[in-house]
Amino acid sequence: MEFFYKQKQGTKKHLEVAEVPVTDATGAGDAFVAGFLYALNEDQTLEEACKVGMNCSALTLSTYETVSSRLNVTNLKKRKNRSS
Repeated sequence: MEFFYKQKQGTKKHLEVAEVPVTDATGAGDAFVAGFLYALNEDQTLEEACKVGMNCSALTLSTYETVSSRLNVTNLKKRKNRSS
């Protein structure tokens, strides 16, 4: 999978997306937005914010829960360290 976003200067940025087993897609988009906005609020770069959003979506996709208890800062940091 691939994820693209457009930077302010007009250049496109490509990010690789790790494939995860999809259990239920309910809430995945909301989780992306929540993680993205959280990261921006924490003064992370646009690229990092996209990655946090993608990781939030991945955690949500892999559970039947719309709001998973696994969707927390500790688990996001673990996912980030694995993908670095």
